Amino acid sequence: MMRGAWLVVLALAACKTPSQERFSDLKSSVDAYNEAVRWKYFERAAFFRPQEIRGAYLSASEDEGASLHVEDVRVLGVDLRTKDEARVTVRVRYLKLPSVTVQNTTVVQTWSREDRRWLLQVEDPPLIPLDPDFSASAPEDGADFGGGAAEDDTVIEVEDPWGDG
Repeated sequence: MMRGAWLVVLALAACKTPSQERFSDLKSSVDAYNEAVRWKYFERAAFFRPQEIRGAYLSASEDEGASLHVEDVRVLGVDLRTKDEARVTVRVRYLKLPSVTVQNTTVVQTWSREDRRWLLQVEDPPLIPLDPDFSASAPEDGADFGGGAAEDDTVIEVEDPWGDG
């Protein structure tokens, strides 16, 4: 019985198009990054940033991250601009100490695929602003935290990008 179940799983996996794989990998990266920020796992979140700004991101997260409390992140839209670039619009519910007022903001995240991984290039407006003059070395690459392959540049427009309802 188990052998038959694996054959079905393998057959379904073989039917996945490059566009679906790219979207799935992007979804995994976006979700993992935003959850890492939400739960203040900034070292994990840094692996979704380009190597050259990881040090600045970690430094900024030490300063800004302590006062940032993210309550919810909801993906509002995904625009796969090319096979290697996407703009993801997210709604963030947060508070930043010393304020005790919960705020909502819409953030546009620009993601690009490098070496078969999706990396967050720009966040506008940034939840954790980076110091442009920071020049310390970045942590080593974390290939376990990234997204994967794509072949075409299909644009997918959806109301609920992750299909959560």
